[in-house]
Amino acid sequence: MGMNRKGRRKLIHSGRTFYWYVEKEINDYGQKDLIVVSEDKRFNISYEVGQFDKPQTPLVVIKGMEFKGLEGYNRQGWTRVKVTAWEDCIITPGLVKTIL
Repeated sequence: MGMNRKGRRKLIHSGRTFYWYVEKEINDYGQKDLIVVSEDKRFNISYEVGQFDKPQTPLVVIKGMEFKGLEGYNRQGWTRVKVTAWEDCIITPGLVKTIL
């Protein structure tokens, strides 16, 4: 099944094509999520924007089957992973490359 590319930014990183965009969180708690998806949809993550200023460790929600560091990890469904704190006040292609 194809991917909707309307309203998404294209990024080529390490020879692969990724699309990213920012949207309101699905449960509408007033937060925004950065979504990054590879063209083949194997890499698919969601990152809550604004975690840099919060005291708890930032998390990334992994929705796809690929994520660096989790090779060989057998999982079903979505997985939350603790990540380093990134300066995420402004979402730029550089931040997306850092996450990749």
